[in-house]
Amino acid sequence: MKRFFAFVSLLFSMSSFAVTVQDSQGDFHIDYVPQRIVVLEYSFVDALAIVGVSPIGIADDKDPSRIASEIRELITPWESVGTRSQPSLEVISSLKPDLIIADYSRHQSVYKDLQKIAPTLILPSRRESYQGNLEAAAIIGKVLDKEDAMQARLAKHQEIMSEYAAQLPKGIEVQFGNVMEKYASLHLGKSYVGTLLQSLGFKAPPMLKNELSSVHTGLEQLLASNPEYLILAIIPLLTLPIHGKNPHCGRRSKPCAMTMFITFTTQVFGHEAVASSRQKSLRVS
Repeated sequence: MKRFFAFVSLLFSMSSFAVTVQDSQGDFHIDYVPQRIVVLEYSFVDALAIVGVSPIGIADDKDPSRIASEIRELITPWESVGTRSQPSLEVISSLKPDLIIADYSRHQSVYKDLQKIAPTLILPSRRESYQGNLEAAAIIGKVLDKEDAMQARLAKHQEIMSEYAAQLPKGIEVQFGNVMEKYASLHLGKSYVGTLLQSLGFKAPPMLKNELSSVHTGLEQLLASNPEYLILAIIPLLTLPIHGKNPHCGRRSKPCAMTMFITFTTQVFGHEAVASSRQKSLRVS
């Protein structure tokens, strides 16, 4: 009898959950706790993982390693639903999800098709600011009935970020960029990385601080931005050993030449761009 009442209580608690949030399309309402979730952008995978929820499907660009290893450790194996830019509606439908979390920038055009498969929460991720990413995570927490856990994790995140900020110099100009084989791109003042750096007390270079996202660039624009510090995310095949004021070129000459020219006035640091800004991870500890 006790088991019966416990079962009835569980059913009641599940059926009594209901929440309405604001997403990029307006009001989003759900009256059950979703259990079979498909996510179409990396930052949403992160948001689920940090509150102990595993998606059944991920738009992982057909490569599981595109999900950061720290996040893969927190979730169970998933089914790939294709690329973030063109997720497979057929595969998504076959998984019978009870919630889809989509990116407004990438998936607005297929929003109605996604809605026919399952309730679709559509939020900004691509080209979104750091603060916008935190706000999207908070909304996801509410929809998953994990609001308390998400708020606790966001508070921990802010605490850690504040500790980092306290150790860093304030007011210096820092520019972040990606170095590819054929071009470089700068993440500008209102981009995710730009706003993240500003939250730590850095400044964006004046000519770039009001720009929204990222731009492909050449030597001329890179020289014109002339930040005090330049952080470059380098794809592994470039193998550029850049650190400090006088980097020496590796086998790939064009991006390295770009770096060489700006180092007369700029401190340059490099790191491997495995995930860089695309993951937008809240898991900083």
